Amino acid sequence: MTKSHLGIILCFLLSSLTFASSQTSVDGPTMQALKLSLNLTKGVDWSNPNPCKWPTVQCDASNRVTRIQLNNKGIRGTLPPNLQTLTELTVLELFQNQISGPIPDLSGLTRLQTLNLHNNLFDSVPKNLFSGLTSLQAAYLEYNPFSPWEIPETLKEATSLQNLSLTSCNVTGKIPDFFSSQSLPSLTRLQLSQNLLQGELPPSFGASSLQSLYLNGQKLNGSVSLLQNMTSLVEVDLQGNAFSGPIPDLSGLQSLRVFNVRENQLTGVVPPSLTGLKSLTTVNLTNNYFQGPTPQFGKSENNEKTFNIGLEVVTTTDTDPSSNTPCGHGMLYAHPKFKVNAALVPGPWVMGISAGWFRAKGIRWLAIGNHVRITGLWANGNHVRIMGRI
Repeated sequence: MTKSHLGIILCFLLSSLTFASSQTSVDGPTMQALKLSLNLTKGVDWSNPNPCKWPTVQCDASNRVTRIQLNNKGIRGTLPPNLQTLTELTVLELFQNQISGPIPDLSGLTRLQTLNLHNNLFDSVPKNLFSGLTSLQAAYLEYNPFSPWEIPETLKEATSLQNLSLTSCNVTGKIPDFFSSQSLPSLTRLQLSQNLLQGELPPSFGASSLQSLYLNGQKLNGSVSLLQNMTSLVEVDLQGNAFSGPIPDLSGLQSLRVFNVRENQLTGVVPPSLTGLKSLTTVNLTNNYFQGPTPQFGKSENNEKTFNIGLEVVTTTDTDPSSNTPCGHGMLYAHPKFKVNAALVPGPWVMGISAGWFRAKGIRWLAIGNHVRITGLWANGNHVRIMGRI
């Protein structure tokens, strides 16, 4: 072998070693730590020494890891504490697995755009969650059994955030007052349902760009008057709280499609500003303390509507002619999914009226709300029957 041939071979070997080293020099140790901390299933082959060749992992031209997408693989284990060294990472998706332990510090991931860890077994959140995540656009942490925690102040640093989903995450305390367009200019969808939040709606909601707001199943209370300033709203779900007072003027919410305030303590007359919205497709007002005539909703723009209200039968001022007993709190409605001669009792309700009185109104069947108490109904019970609770 000549010296020239030997030189060519040595150059080739050195270049190969340099190339292999460049593939793993920066992110390799962190990715190997991730591999060791997870109990990977048979369908995930991370046996190649080069993480950039692992399925569900993507790298850029410089062999820096940019995407990790291990979704719905049945994976157990925990996450290593040094994930923040993957500074070129843009997507971290590990949802629908059985990964447990704490979510590690991610503050170094300034390029991260999507964080999707929902439906796992994570038990804690770092205090600096969202710190430095200036590129983050979507965060999905729902359905994890976290220890009680509050929405951190560092959320304000995620100025590119568009979608935040923390449903059923054991979030406690009050909703912080930094959701205005000035603090989080891109946020359009906020899901905080089924947590332990309490207190009133923060004033900054009224200056936000939110299009979807889901706060159902909490301990929230107070007025909903600031909804009238949330003119970008398309969907709002406040079911299962303790909000009180009247529904405000909603005439400015011209894109509103879904309005659910079921199971609260709202009062007053349902305003024409709500019933007149042509964009509405779904409305649920049951189990409140509304007064006055039954709201009459017109046709929507696409002629598709679902209402848990309908034809007026009884208002709070009506009495049973046979007993002169007031009908209690709430209203009695015909329900569109039942026959015309059926009625919905949304509740809460205390009645002392006879079956004959219902028959005089043309009612033969009743659908009863979950919290309704019925008395004095069975004088002619074979004529007015309970269809069941809804």
